[in-house]
Amino acid sequence: HTHTHTLVGAIMEIEQVLGASELSGDTIGKYKMAAQVANTAVATLVPLCAPGADVAQLCALGDKVVHEQLATIFNRGQVEKGPAFPTSISVNECIKNFSPMLEEPQYLQSGDVVKISLGVQVDGYIAMAGHTHIAGASPSAPVTGRHADVICAAHLCGEAVQRMLRPGVKGSAITNVIRRIAAAFKCKPVQGSFTCNLKRFVLEGDKFVDNEPDERLDDGQLDDCEVAANDVFWVNVVLSTGEGKGRDADCRCTVFQRDVSKRYTLKLKAARALYAEVQERFPTMPFALRELDPRNAKLGLTECVKHGLFSTFSVTTEKVGELVAQFGFTALVHDKGTERLSSHALPYIHSVYSVVDQDIQQLLARPALSAGPIPDALVRRGCVLVWGVLLTLSQACTGSCLEPQKPARSKYATLFSTQLCSCNSFESDVIILTPFPHPPHTHNH
Repeated sequence: HTHTHTLVGAIMEIEQVLGASELSGDTIGKYKMAAQVANTAVATLVPLCAPGADVAQLCALGDKVVHEQLATIFNRGQVEKGPAFPTSISVNECIKNFSPMLEEPQYLQSGDVVKISLGVQVDGYIAMAGHTHIAGASPSAPVTGRHADVICAAHLCGEAVQRMLRPGVKGSAITNVIRRIAAAFKCKPVQGSFTCNLKRFVLEGDKFVDNEPDERLDDGQLDDCEVAANDVFWVNVVLSTGEGKGRDADCRCTVFQRDVSKRYTLKLKAARALYAEVQERFPTMPFALRELDPRNAKLGLTECVKHGLFSTFSVTTEKVGELVAQFGFTALVHDKGTERLSSHALPYIHSVYSVVDQDIQQLLARPALSAGPIPDALVRRGCVLVWGVLLTLSQACTGSCLEPQKPARSKYATLFSTQLCSCNSFESDVIILTPFPHPPHTHNH
């Protein structure tokens, strides 16, 4: 009970630091529960993304972890919960949505750039997570070259976007920052990739921030959104060593979403059975074909797609030989700061490039939660558990080396280490919000 009172007091202080929010405690709690499940799945997959691992098996494992974790929460009452986006693992030049069937193995090789992406929803409140890892990367010797350039650039773009998400900021200003950081590392943002706001049961809201606007659109076709307090964003930064132009890959689509606005009387028995299964298990969110009854999926999918009942998430790719990196997280925009709901250990990398733009340097040096000094009550030997979230004081750096730190330890759980650059380009305190990979070992959680 003492522990519970401590958490309640800490939560109240957090709210004072961030400012009043229309996001209720219940809503924020569900976002954070979803984020904790998503981060547990990503944390499970990262060490398994090693040379020889099968991408199809890893995607299935990611989905399994999500289902297992969700089974432990909200077991009483009618609260909808499930994947918000199936686990996809896109390798090297592949940009997104690669989530193969189990009978379609693809094995990782040493040095592969592995992008893990997935989402979870609890009562319709969605948490997305995206992370980039290097298969076979050594914890003692840094990876260099273009691998390091694109990962370092994407990581710093994510840090910058978090600091730019403030009420009143225009989406075009965020896009400009992403472009400038990418250019510093001789990389390009990928056209067609974007950050967007999330709404209950809605994966893509009405506010879009392009990493790079589609060159086929003129300025009049672009909607320059404005960030507002209480927005919830899926920050999704995707950079490439190539031209940044995605194209459909030469592989079949395996991720779909039911279009709730479409109606059609299906003719095939298998199609009707397939649609009924999707309506029951994935009524509003995207799903992977491997999660469905294979007999109905094989015979009934074509009719459902042909008549618009299912929309497709095509696999996209850059040119062969290029490398694509992605970092994504769910962010809660408060009046005085932006809360980041995921952070994972980066591979050990060293780029020959760094950010020299003074405006960007100053941005990255700012605390992510710019609300003045942190209350003493929130700092206990560098960290405090608040509603399943770890607040850690670390260093923001705009240099080019991302060297691993030793993992922090707690009596509640083993925490992710946050691997940040230690080349002392900057030494500004930053708060990093890191959900626990596992719940505390207590029956009073």
